[in-house]
Amino acid sequence: MPDLKQYWDYRVYLKDLYDERKRDDWFFSYRFFGAKLGVNPGYLVKVLQGQAHLARRSLDTLIDFLKLQGSQAELLEALFVFTKAVQPSERHNAYEKIMQLKGFPTGLVQHDQSEYFRKWYYPVVRSLVGLPNEKADSESLAARLEPAISVDEAQNALLILEQLGMIRNMGKNRFELVENFVSSGQDVSVDSVRGFQRETMRLASDSLERIPKEQREISTVTVTLSLADLIEARERTRIFRESILKLSSETRDACEVYQLNIQLFPLTKSNNK
Repeated sequence: MPDLKQYWDYRVYLKDLYDERKRDDWFFSYRFFGAKLGVNPGYLVKVLQGQAHLARRSLDTLIDFLKLQGSQAELLEALFVFTKAVQPSERHNAYEKIMQLKGFPTGLVQHDQSEYFRKWYYPVVRSLVGLPNEKADSESLAARLEPAISVDEAQNALLILEQLGMIRNMGKNRFELVENFVSSGQDVSVDSVRGFQRETMRLASDSLERIPKEQREISTVTVTLSLADLIEARERTRIFRESILKLSSETRDACEVYQLNIQLFPLTKSNNK
């Protein structure tokens, strides 16, 4: 059975599950699977292609059919909610639960912490002071950032992060992180997050000239995809992002801060009538 923790879209998981079962048992068909879930086989095909969703009652039947229990059942349910969610608040809540169930407890940035996204270097300073044996005085931090910031900016970043409850002052120029990972919460304005994303994309652009190629990885590719492929592509980018988070959480000798940006966007207008 495919590892549920490797997925973000429950429909991609179901497609891989179906393909695996079909390879092992020729009798396992859309009709058979649909009957087990109480779903028309034609509709099931649309679900597996990412064009439709299961009803909630079918999800409960699926959990019973797969004999999932405990955290595995909770994870499939959270993936179901995350994939179907229309409201940002519902999607954020599902995202947080998924991260916890996958072993990545994440603190959500709340509305009163929106200042966190106002400067690109606030998250960098936060990450930097969380490194072991890192000197966290403003002079050292200012010089450590690339591009460098002023001593006053570094000092202000420490004050802001402490006021926002994201770091704790341990004395003697030492700080600790309140949460290892943070993500934008449902109450943070879209404009705040988009402003931060624009700044990090500008930094990425500038790094082409500023950072030696041996110290960065920047590549681009132009491809053609169907709308169904887009669902799969988004799933794969989430999995890749999660793998980097896992790598970061497991490292024992982290000594630098890196920024990972992922962009996937259309370069043509939809031709669908």
